[in-house]
Amino acid sequence: MIRLSSWRCFVVLAILCSLSAFANAVIPTPAAITSPASGTTLSSSSVLFQWTASTPGATQYSIYFGSKPGAVDIAFVNAHLATSATVNSLPTDGREIYVTMFSLIGGTYYRSTATYVAMGTPVKSSMLTPTSGSTLAGNSATFNWNAGTGVTMNSLYLGTTRGAHDIYFINTYAHTTTVNTLPANGGTIYARLWSYIDAAWQYADYTYTNPLITVGVNPPTSSVGPRTPINFTSTVTGNANQQVTWSIQEGTSGGTITQTGPSTASYLAPSFVGTYHVIATPAVDPLKAQTATVTVTPPAGFQVSPDSILVAPSTAQQFNAYQDGTQISTVNWSLQEGGVAGTVSSTGLYTAGSTTGTYHLVATNTSTSDTFTSTISVGSSISVAIYPPSLNAPGTLTSGNALFIDSSVTPSGIDPTVTWSVLEGPSGGTITGATYAKVYVPPTTPGTYHIVATSNADTTKSATLAVPVTAAPAIPSFTATTGAPLSLRNRHGAAVLNDGRVLIVGGSNPSDGSANNSAETYSPTTGTFTALTGSLGSSRQQPTVTVLDATHVLIAGGEQDWESAWNTAEVLDLTAGTFAGTTNNMGAARAGHQAVMLTAGPHSGKVFVMSGRQGTLNYDNNLGTTNTTDWYDPAAKTFSAGPVLNIARSWFTATKLQDGTYLLVGGSTGTSTPGFTSVAAAEIYDPVAEHFTLTTGSMPEGRVQHAATLLNNGKVLITGGYNIGVSDSAMLYDPSTQTFTAVPGGMVYPRWSHTSTLLSNGRVLIVGGETDVSNYEYPTAAEVYDPVANSFSAYGSLHNARNEHSASILPDGHVLIVGDFLYQLPAKAEVSP
Repeated sequence: MIRLSSWRCFVVLAILCSLSAFANAVIPTPAAITSPASGTTLSSSSVLFQWTASTPGATQYSIYFGSKPGAVDIAFVNAHLATSATVNSLPTDGREIYVTMFSLIGGTYYRSTATYVAMGTPVKSSMLTPTSGSTLAGNSATFNWNAGTGVTMNSLYLGTTRGAHDIYFINTYAHTTTVNTLPANGGTIYARLWSYIDAAWQYADYTYTNPLITVGVNPPTSSVGPRTPINFTSTVTGNANQQVTWSIQEGTSGGTITQTGPSTASYLAPSFVGTYHVIATPAVDPLKAQTATVTVTPPAGFQVSPDSILVAPSTAQQFNAYQDGTQISTVNWSLQEGGVAGTVSSTGLYTAGSTTGTYHLVATNTSTSDTFTSTISVGSSISVAIYPPSLNAPGTLTSGNALFIDSSVTPSGIDPTVTWSVLEGPSGGTITGATYAKVYVPPTTPGTYHIVATSNADTTKSATLAVPVTAAPAIPSFTATTGAPLSLRNRHGAAVLNDGRVLIVGGSNPSDGSANNSAETYSPTTGTFTALTGSLGSSRQQPTVTVLDATHVLIAGGEQDWESAWNTAEVLDLTAGTFAGTTNNMGAARAGHQAVMLTAGPHSGKVFVMSGRQGTLNYDNNLGTTNTTDWYDPAAKTFSAGPVLNIARSWFTATKLQDGTYLLVGGSTGTSTPGFTSVAAAEIYDPVAEHFTLTTGSMPEGRVQHAATLLNNGKVLITGGYNIGVSDSAMLYDPSTQTFTAVPGGMVYPRWSHTSTLLSNGRVLIVGGETDVSNYEYPTAAEVYDPVANSFSAYGSLHNARNEHSASILPDGHVLIVGDFLYQLPAKAEVSP
C-alpha cells in the first residue's frame, strides 16, 4: 500500500476536480455560414451570405474575406446581430476566397471557416427577344434579356442612332421592360443593353427595324346625295392589328358613323350639301390616322338642301335649291301649311313659327316648273345651359385660378355651337379655348362677373353663370438678412447649432470655382454673420456638417478641388472657434456623401458617414463611387469601418424615418459608362441591426441631386433631381409598404440642386436649383408642397437665384437661405416668409 503525503493528496484532488469541471463545461458553438455552401463557386460579385446563430448567443458577428486563411484583404463585414449580409465587389477571377466567421461570446471570439471559388470571367447580359435584326410589331414591344454572370444591374437605351437614348431609357434590376412609345416610320431602332459588373458598365448593341405603319381607307373619296349610306373599310399595313376607331371630323353635323367590325364602319351622310371627313385611327399607332373625304351633293334633277331638318321655334335656317348639282336662284319658295309654319323669303331663308309640329317647304323651279318639298320639324324652344351650372364649394373663384366651362344646346338636331362672352366686357376676365369647352380666367379685381353662352342657332337664347371672384392671397416675400454673408460661396456645408445659430462652412466661390476654407455663423437674433477665428485645415466643397454637442461639430469629406475628394475630417471647437483634425481618416475619400448622427443601436452617439464619390468630378464620367461607410466616435475622435450599402451612391439623400431607420434614395452609381447613371432603387439602413436592405419598391426612374423631406405623416417627399434631364416630378415614399407613388401634377418648376425644408405648418418649402441645364435657367420663384392637398403651388420669390445653396430652419420657424449664384456679387442671404 502506497501512502501519499497530505500535500500530494491535495494536488491530485485539485487536478481531478479541474478535469471534471472541464469535462462538464459547455463549449460555445460559433456561428457557421450555411449559404452559399462552403466549397461552392460563387455566382456573382455580389453575394448574400447567411449563417446560423451561435450557441450561446453572440453579442456580435464579424466576417473576414481574404485571399488566404484569416486574411481580410477582400472584404470585412461587421454584421452585429444579423444572420445575413450582402457582400459586394467580390473578385471575379476564379481565385479561392477564404472566409473566417467570428462570434463574440462572453467577451471571447470564436471562429468558423468556409472557402469558396470566386466567380470566373463575368458575362454581360444579352438580349433574348426580340431577335436583333428583326422587325418590331408596332409602337409597343417587350424586351427580354438574360441575367448574365456577375451582373448586378442593367440599363437599356433605345435611340435613333447607335448608343443614343432619345426613344427610351431605363435603369432596372429586372430582366424585362415594355416600351409603348416606339416610332413606326420604317426606320432603324438602335438598342444598347448595359450590364453593371464589378463597378463597371459593359454593353452589347442590337438593331431593329420599326415597321412602317400605314392606314388606307376605302373608299378614299365619295360623292353622294344627302342621307346616303357609305360602307367604309380600313387596312393597316405593317402590323397584324387591324383595329381602328372611326370618327367624323365635323362631329354630328357631318353625319353619323357606326363601327361594324374591327376595320369596318357604316356611315350616313348628313342632309346638308357640303364636304365632310371620315377618320380611321389605328390602335397600333394613333398618330397614323387616315382621312376619307365625303362630298354631299344634290342628286340629278331638281333638289333642295336640306331635304329635312329639325329646328327650334322662331329660329332661322337657310335652304338652297340645285338643278343637276348646280345651285340656282330661279326658285319660288312657299310653305304648304301657310303662316302657322312660319315664313320663307324669296332667297330661301326660312324662319320657324312659334307652334311646334311638322311642316313642308315647297320649292318651284321657275325655269322647268319642277317642284321639291323639304320636311321641317319644329321642336321645342331652344335651351342653352352652361356647365358647371354653379361653382363648387366654397362657391367662389380665386383670382389667378381658372374655371373650365362647357355648354349644351337643346333640342338635338340644331346647331350646337354657342358664342361665349363676359357680360362686364374685358374688365370681367377672358375666355379662351376650343369651340365648345372653354377656360375662363378671372380678373385680378374681386367682384361678381357673368359668363354668357349665346346660341348661334338663336341669338335670343343664352345662359348666364355668375362667378364671384375673390382676391388671391398675398404672395409671400422673402426678406434679405440684416447683414450679408462675409464670403461669396455655394456648395458649402451648413448646420443649425444647439444655440440656434447657423454654421456656414467651406464651399466654393461661384464666380471662379475656387474652394473656400472659411467659416461663419448666422445669428437669428441680430440677423448678421460673424466670422470664426480659425479656418478649415483644408478647403472643402460640399462637406457634411454634423453637430456633435453644444461645442463641437464634425466636418467630413468633400471636394478639395474639382478633381478629387477628401478622406479627412475636422472637428470645430465652437468655444475657441478653431478646427482640429481627427485621430485617423475615413476609410475612403468621399464627396456627394451623407452623414447622420445615430440615436439608436450599438453605435448610438456616433456619426455614420455613408458612400460618396472618391474620384474625378465630371458628371459624364463620375468615377470611383464607394459603397463603404464609416462610424465616427466623438469620444475617441476616430473612424472605424461600417457595413456596406447594397448600391454605391453619390449625390443621394438619407432621411431619418419615424421608426429610427434611414431611407437612402437615388444618387449616381458613379460609373465611367454609360455616363451619369442615376439610381432608381432605394434602401433602408437599420442602426440597430447595422444592415442595409433594399426597399420593396423603386422609383420609376433614377434621380441625382434631388431633395427628400420627412413629412409629419411619416411619408417622405422626394422632389426633382436629374436623370436624362431636369425633373419636375415628385414622389411619396410610404414606409408601411416600402413603395413610391407619384404626386399628381408634379412640381411647379423642374429643379435639381435645390432644397426642400419642412415648415412648422407641415408644408414643405422648395427653393432654388436649376431648371434647364442646356440654357442655364435658375428660378427665383419658390414653391410649397401641401401634404393635405397633395399638390405644389407657388410661394413667393427669392431676391436672387440660388443653386447648390443651403436652407436651414431657424428657431422661429423661418428658413435661412444662404448660397450665391454664378457671378452674383456681393454675397447675399435671405429668410423665408
